[in-house]
Amino acid sequence: MLCVDSNFNTPNVTHVIPKGNNIGGEASLGDDVFVVRYNSQQKIEVYDANTFTLQRHITVPGFGDRSFGLAACPYNNCLYASNWNNNSVHRVDLSASNAVMKWSVARWPVREQ
Repeated sequence: MLCVDSNFNTPNVTHVIPKGNNIGGEASLGDDVFVVRYNSQQKIEVYDANTFTLQRHITVPGFGDRSFGLAACPYNNCLYASNWNNNSVHRVDLSASNAVMKWSVARWPVREQ
């Protein structure tokens, strides 16, 4: 994933998230950038929004290996992560607890293109 500064006539790459499995979703909230990768081993990566250095992982129990969407909600201070394999959406509380809720959906939740 690249971060591009578009304040210039010619865009400049300012940061690059390290290589790994393909990225299925990304979101940002406050000083954090959240990344979910295919075959994520039930984890969401958390990067510092200024330096793009990996800060920690958030474990999401029951999270499948295919996520095609991640959204951050500042109102509820949480993440919503789609789980294509298990036909569900996970809500991850970003408070100290990182509590997780799981909702079943009809089938294959994916982000809009």
